[in-house]
Amino acid sequence: MSPSKIKPADVARAFIERANAQQIDLQDVQREVDQLAKVVIIDSFDVSEEAVSIEEDGRFSAEGTVYVSLEYPEDVTVAEELPIRFEGQIDPVSGDVTFMNIRADLSPFYGAGM
Repeated sequence: MSPSKIKPADVARAFIERANAQQIDLQDVQREVDQLAKVVIIDSFDVSEEAVSIEEDGRFSAEGTVYVSLEYPEDVTVAEELPIRFEGQIDPVSGDVTFMNIRADLSPFYGAGM
């Protein structure tokens, strides 16, 4: 399957499924959100097909949301939504989608953009 046959909705769906099943490398996201509280649990991910941009050569970039639960001292737990960005590549022969450079935007907590 060529990159041109893979649609933004396919990339969005693949990211959500693989991220929620922990089938892609989320170490950078976990490391970033771990700074926010005593205990951080990544609950789920979401990506809209409108937020996926695919180039002719199969490279793509996208934005989405990571939903986290932050546990603070005194047994206070807060649910938060944070923006994420990622890139990837669609294999021109197999159509396999590879995700990389997955980063969380912590600016809602620190006041600076990605």
